[in-house]
Amino acid sequence: MSVVQYAVRQDCMFVAKVDASEVEGEERALREAMHYLAVYSQDGPCELWRRSKHRKWKPMGLRMGVHPDQPA
Repeated sequence: MSVVQYAVRQDCMFVAKVDASEVEGEERALREAMHYLAVYSQDGPCELWRRSKHRKWKPMGLRMGVHPDQPA
């Protein structure tokens, strides 16, 4: 595993993951993960998660696809 990974979680499943070592850096990995977040949010609510080396997945607090009248 690389130092940092990002993932999009939707319906209690990770639907897309980006590994910083595979895309040449954490900044580019975050941009790609944000793109996936925007794409998957068209199908429903989803959230961006992050994992660093030897850590558990943690939500970043970035959500998309949530209707304003629904609780987050």
